[in-house]
Amino acid sequence: MSTIKINGSPGASMVVNGTPGSAMKVAPALSSDASLSAWSYTDGGGSHNVTAGGSYSVANAYSNTAALSFVQTPTDAGASVSQLSGSGLSIGANTYTIRVTAADGSHADYSITLVRAFGGRGGGG
Repeated sequence: MSTIKINGSPGASMVVNGTPGSAMKVAPALSSDASLSAWSYTDGGGSHNVTAGGSYSVANAYSNTAALSFVQTPTDAGASVSQLSGSGLSIGANTYTIRVTAADGSHADYSITLVRAFGGRGGGG
């Protein structure tokens, strides 16, 4: 049997309502892991794994609105990923920033830069 220590004012009491005879359960602490286990993007040239902070040349970009598909996998299954910045694909450097929010609400931001050369097949950029 585990012991739970509850801090409070001297003489304070705690009331727990529940069904008589039921046990009180304490959930484990939520994870603060806001790391990424994998990050990749897909362009006209296929799928490419990336590392946060890296800069990558984009292949076969047809236009300034070329569709990019991103896959970001957090290390902890209880964490979530959201995109903070970056859309479309203009000529030059394009920064994409994502946020990984841990189960406990803490977060970490990660960015990559995708570089599209002038023009591109059929792009006329």
